[in-house]
Amino acid sequence: MNTTPLMGEGQGRPPAPEITVHHHEAIRSARVCVLGTPGQPVRECWLVCHGYLQSVEHFIEWFRPVAVPGRLIVAPEGLSRAYIDSGQTRVGSSWMTRVDRDREIHDYVRWIDQALDDVGIQSAGRVGLEVHGFSQGAATACRWVAHTHRRVDRVVLWGGGVPPDLSAADLAQSLPQPMILMVGRDDPYLTSEAIEGERERLDRLAIRYRIEYHDGGHKVDPDALLALARSPSSRSQ
Repeated sequence: MNTTPLMGEGQGRPPAPEITVHHHEAIRSARVCVLGTPGQPVRECWLVCHGYLQSVEHFIEWFRPVAVPGRLIVAPEGLSRAYIDSGQTRVGSSWMTRVDRDREIHDYVRWIDQALDDVGIQSAGRVGLEVHGFSQGAATACRWVAHTHRRVDRVVLWGGGVPPDLSAADLAQSLPQPMILMVGRDDPYLTSEAIEGERERLDRLAIRYRIEYHDGGHKVDPDALLALARSPSSRSQ
């Protein structure tokens, strides 16, 4: 009896199909924590961006000392959540990874704009807008400022720096200057070499900045925060 060999039995296997990646917009819910009353008249808004795998509810508490009438503090949550302890009881969020990085940046820039709209900070209004980014959120804050259509009055980076993917033109056209870099004297991530490298890069890009030191480590320091709140932003200088 004649039998025809199946493919792969002596005739070789057909070429494996190629994997292709497709991108589709997904509808999902995202959270934003707010100190203050959305919808009420405000003098200024502080947009604050949390660090890597932080809880947004915990992070916004760092800004409670400067939550005063007339100031709305808005903390959007990064779109990627993960468990941050072995017992899977604590959850934090991050802004992006290296996978699909350009699309992730595009997504969170759009999400932050939407979060501000949703709490009543419309782009057509003229509310003072100040941006604080901590650690991974420092890069997030800079990229958002570089790509948003909104005018920003002051940028403060805590325990982080300007991401290297932003060009001199991006920075010069969008970042209010001088930008403020807040550094903890005991911050294990910001060594003297890292700070000097950031100085050299910003000097090379002709970006005006100042570095202020505070006691403690990798955190938003309450005393330094209060001092910043008392100092004028670039809008009033």
